[in-house]
Amino acid sequence: MMDGTGKIIIITTACLFLLSCDLLVNSGSGETNHISYYSKEVELSTYVDPDGYFLEPVESRIYNEEGELSVIFRHYYSDMENTGYYANDRTEVFEIDDSGGEALVEYYLYEYVRDDYEYTDEEGATLSAFDYILSRGETYDSEDRLVLYYDVTYTAPSATGYEYYTAITDYQTGSPDKEIARQESTYISDGYGDLRYRTEKFYNLADSAAASVSLAKEFACWYDSAAPYDYLYELYHSVRSDDGSDEYYYLTRYARNESGDIYEQADWVYDSAGSSPVPKEGDGSFAVPFSYDVDFADIGEKATVLKSLCDSLGNYVLDERSLDGVLSEYTTYTYNSHSELTDKSRYTDGGTLLYDRLSIRYRDEYRDGVYYRIREESQFKYYDPYNSRSIVAQRIEYKKNSEYRKISNHHYR
Repeated sequence: MMDGTGKIIIITTACLFLLSCDLLVNSGSGETNHISYYSKEVELSTYVDPDGYFLEPVESRIYNEEGELSVIFRHYYSDMENTGYYANDRTEVFEIDDSGGEALVEYYLYEYVRDDYEYTDEEGATLSAFDYILSRGETYDSEDRLVLYYDVTYTAPSATGYEYYTAITDYQTGSPDKEIARQESTYISDGYGDLRYRTEKFYNLADSAAASVSLAKEFACWYDSAAPYDYLYELYHSVRSDDGSDEYYYLTRYARNESGDIYEQADWVYDSAGSSPVPKEGDGSFAVPFSYDVDFADIGEKATVLKSLCDSLGNYVLDERSLDGVLSEYTTYTYNSHSELTDKSRYTDGGTLLYDRLSIRYRDEYRDGVYYRIREESQFKYYDPYNSRSIVAQRIEYKKNSEYRKISNHHYR
């Protein structure tokens, strides 16, 4: 239904039936003893605009290892500046008590800016379009007090008109407000006129008493100079101590098959203290603008390798992870006819133990005349009585963090 302000409000059915979950079946050579269900998330999506164009999640329900409903996320959408473009501008988080009652614990508000751009269609015609991109996120407690927020800074448009963020800064409110984290990115132009990320830096507080954020990790990427301008290798730098004395570098190389899919991602120890110039500035981070290249003479031993296998549609169906040349674990993936992930199983201890499994089921349903796309994600894990509940708590915390931060960070497989 729509209120007087033009905001779409989703009314969902009070009772949400749980899908039955089959017991695990051994899908590989690993042991399956003591595998148990430990959490589930049910996500409901529906069209949030009158024209039925924006199919978006409107509610997520998280269940603990006893199958009890623990947390509900509800999402609300508004028409941005009456343009017919709908975006999520509010999310509410409810905790469920033992009697099934809901209590609002926090909510998030999001602000957007319009991004106009042009693109070329299949017939070569230049067309105009626009999006709304996130510019600010805020977290409020149940008493309507602002406790956290972040601001996003964007670059000037690229040749194709798209915006790219150059900085995301997180703050904790106080007197004065305190910066608690920051991300920074730089870009280069590829042969197609698009921007590609060049460096990405992550800064965090060492502890709550720290005066300012310091570098925690960073990436730098190199690309092929000819079409299709794939990324070739990436240098990763991590700082583990406040004074920068405990840090390390890895060089990751990517190998592709004839279809362009990555089938190997290999990490090599990079000795930045070798005979070549150390690839960092006085502040301990990569130089910006970029003023150095990797010295391959400083590449040491191969540390970890991720080998992947794709099906004919480009879906990854198998990952094998090795450490020091020995298989440490592998993961299998299964998809439906729409290339939607339905099952993911991870085998550890050299591939001998089925450690955890993710099972996802989809269905379409009408409730009170409203169409819903329902996605049910069940997780199973090797039973560990000392760690099971903490994992469920981490799952809920991850969901909260993903709602609080809606900017997609750079990451590879």
